[in-house]
Amino acid sequence: MTGDPLPLPVVDLRDRIALGLARGASLLHAEERAVAERVLGLEGAPALLLARLSGRRVDVFRVPDLIAAGVDDVPGALAALASIALVDDELSWTRRAEVATREVLAQGCAALGLSQGGRRAELAARLDGHEDWDEAPWVRLVAAPILLRLERMGTLQVRPDRSSAVLARMGRLRWPDYPTTGLSSLLPDRAAWDRWEALVDLDGAPPVEAALDALAWPAWPPGGLDRRDALGHDLREHARAEERAGRLEEAADLWARLESVGQGGRDHVVRRARCVERAGRVEEALSLLEEGRDAGDGAARIAVARAGRRVAASLGRAWVPDPPLATPVRRTLRLDRVADGGRRPRYRVDGHARLVEDAVVACLARQGRRAVHGEGSTWSTLGALVFADALFAPVPGQLPVPFLTGPLDGGTPAFAARRPGLVQALLDRIDAGEAPALVAQGWARLEGALVAGVSWDLATRDELVGIAAALGPAGLRAVLVPWLRWGWRALGGLPDLVVLDGPEVRVDGLHPGAVPSGVHLVEVKGEQDSLRDAQRVWLDRFARAGVSAEVWWIVGGPGAAGRGVG
Repeated sequence: MTGDPLPLPVVDLRDRIALGLARGASLLHAEERAVAERVLGLEGAPALLLARLSGRRVDVFRVPDLIAAGVDDVPGALAALASIALVDDELSWTRRAEVATREVLAQGCAALGLSQGGRRAELAARLDGHEDWDEAPWVRLVAAPILLRLERMGTLQVRPDRSSAVLARMGRLRWPDYPTTGLSSLLPDRAAWDRWEALVDLDGAPPVEAALDALAWPAWPPGGLDRRDALGHDLREHARAEERAGRLEEAADLWARLESVGQGGRDHVVRRARCVERAGRVEEALSLLEEGRDAGDGAARIAVARAGRRVAASLGRAWVPDPPLATPVRRTLRLDRVADGGRRPRYRVDGHARLVEDAVVACLARQGRRAVHGEGSTWSTLGALVFADALFAPVPGQLPVPFLTGPLDGGTPAFAARRPGLVQALLDRIDAGEAPALVAQGWARLEGALVAGVSWDLATRDELVGIAAALGPAGLRAVLVPWLRWGWRALGGLPDLVVLDGPEVRVDGLHPGAVPSGVHLVEVKGEQDSLRDAQRVWLDRFARAGVSAEVWWIVGGPGAAGRGVG
């Protein structure tokens, strides 16, 4: 009936197409734009059938087996779609065999007098090269690649998440509210898009040279369409494999090329120098380390210094040392280790076997002190709330479409660089002691929304406000300034737990046992564990900022726990 509300799958399909056209129409061919317009003009059963088919993993269908909820006359709807060239029957027999069920394949083998035994893949292989093994009609969704292209352009995701619209309607997901800012174009021209699409649609990782060439492209599409970090990760793994195989010159060259395109990773200087050193060029290795000592974050600098001291000593040279890191407070905590704890040791507290961080949280809870998991989540949540005004500020090109969890440059060094005045103003407010108010305001503005880095169930608003107040300006700056400088990766190595403010308590099995009032950061280390460079750097930063940051070493074994634990 005219005027009836559109089925939700049709609404979602139209929304996805409209988003894609708004963002990428200039990159589409005229025929692709015409296909999009034809889809938008569909009504009734054809519109619903196309919406159902476009959400499936395959793009070819055996008509007698095709069922679509809400579509009573599937053949009739298919005929309507075929009349405007949105589906056709031009598909190979090989393609049919790729998606047919085992039953259909077995029937096809029987029709040709072939064996019907074996698994589905064996039946499909048996039919390879044969035609006319199935009398049923098949159809191909001609619009499938165009619809996927439009979804990618609209959502800025390589594999668009179609569930988000459903979750939003259910009230399970809320997107942040912000003004879109526009973007001149996803890419300069269609040739650049085709080149990108060919890369992301490869079956597996691209060859090394192709990946390096792609990393050097002058332009990449934004958001989740930018695959440079994934390519860089794969190439760094390849470089390490070359090292292990003893192909040192190849590995050193790859590390150098990765560095030239900004994908060397935190340890690229040390890795390259190690390859050069093992290849016999020790002087060159030392020069590389000397040049790279200021190039990375704190953990990278420690790794460079360690390698530099060793290589310099092998040449009879001196390496100018960095200032020593502060030594954190160390405690030991005796816990009852579960004998069959698995790969990660578990400890029994209050009758439950728990991973080590959860066991410490439970021990503190017994004494009335609450602790939350820290690591990156606490700090990225605090950072997003403190910088809420900057996060969704209308910076040109950074919020180009609706339904983003943050700006395209969020979590990168470019975030602060593109908003220098706004970021500095917020840092000034932190210095003035206004961070607790900023956290409360950010919570009120964004509560419940899907925001990158924010974990709403980590702690309450008042607890986060209390953490910000307890850390003070120096403590917050100790976290936020490295985050602004190096992005998300700088948050690696932060202490495991944040012990919230509360009365002084004694914890059974802890030595020294008194946990004073106030907020404390705790790095928990198991029996066979050791501090990583990034963890040592964070403990040093907090110590210099006047924040209590400790290391609790776990001592375990049956019956090792003190009274009240177990």
